[in-house]
Amino acid sequence: MKDFTDKLYYRVANTALTFLMINLWFLLANSLFITVFFLFELTIENSLFYILSLIPTAPAVAASFFAMGQFLEDGDINATQTFFKGYKKNFRPALMYGMSQIILICILGFNYLHLRLTPNLSFLIPLTLILLVGVLLTNLYAFPILVRYHITLKNLWIVAIVSLYKHWVRTLLNLFIVVSFLLLFFHYPSIIIVSFASVVPYLIMYISKDVIIKIGETYL
Repeated sequence: MKDFTDKLYYRVANTALTFLMINLWFLLANSLFITVFFLFELTIENSLFYILSLIPTAPAVAASFFAMGQFLEDGDINATQTFFKGYKKNFRPALMYGMSQIILICILGFNYLHLRLTPNLSFLIPLTLILLVGVLLTNLYAFPILVRYHITLKNLWIVAIVSLYKHWVRTLLNLFIVVSFLLLFFHYPSIIIVSFASVVPYLIMYISKDVIIKIGETYL
């Protein structure tokens, strides 16, 4: 019984440390955005600072998804080594995908602001918001696909968008996870800030693992 307890304690402690380390490296990789967030108020005038600070975010997100995918497969990883392996391996495709996301979000965001100031075009606001949400939702599949397969940017977008609708149950489950963490952040910010970048990718990778394999067999 003692050996079992010791092994269980070690496994729980090791898992907690792995998740904390992945989250720490993610935050450090996004130190530019964190600095901008605390130094500049989120306004139209400061939007350029925020846009530029988000450029390194996608490679860091990809590294977190890669590390959590490895953790799911192996059950035990070197958190630091695995995170930076994923960061280096997926840097270019993640950066290109992230840049395309930023460009689309900026276009839709500024389009939304323009429509609000143009009453005769206000009927287009719901469509703009739907497109904006759709762009953000592609991340639920794009990053798990990106870290597992070699895929062009064009095909990544196509497969991610198709998967959103084809696997809508998994999409809703993953969306529920993200929204839940966002809501919890307002009540327990100190806890969520040290766990979201590892727990959320882990849960998404866990829920989507069968779908991601099926996507590879079907499209890639």
